[in-house]
Amino acid sequence: MLFFGCVFLINAIVTLVELGICDELRNPYLRRTAIVGDQLIDAIEKYKNDVGDYPDSFSELTPRYMKNIPKTGMTKYPEFKYKKLPRKNGDTYEISVITTSGFEYWTYLIYMPSMKYSINCEKRFGKWAYCHESG
Repeated sequence: MLFFGCVFLINAIVTLVELGICDELRNPYLRRTAIVGDQLIDAIEKYKNDVGDYPDSFSELTPRYMKNIPKTGMTKYPEFKYKKLPRKNGDTYEISVITTSGFEYWTYLIYMPSMKYSINCEKRFGKWAYCHESG
């Protein structure tokens, strides 16, 4: 019986963290990820200055602009995602890290050049925003 009680408690804690109730625990990781992500922004902007357009993918940045594409530093969410956008609201690309996805709820860290983030993006880490969405 004690085992099942411990399993229930652990699942409850994990659920609270995943739902964003314990976002404060993530802040140091998000801050560090944003700092690492700033290196990607710098490389993308240098590429654009040299080539005249933004890259189609991160792979175009290596090896000239970056030795390799950095990881986020978060074990569970290690990859940055890059998406080249059609020009809208001044944004031609976005970089993001999905930090939680669940049934009708997800969170992510995002950078957009205009820094015009949705109302769901209340927390800022430098140029980056941490957003909560629900469906």
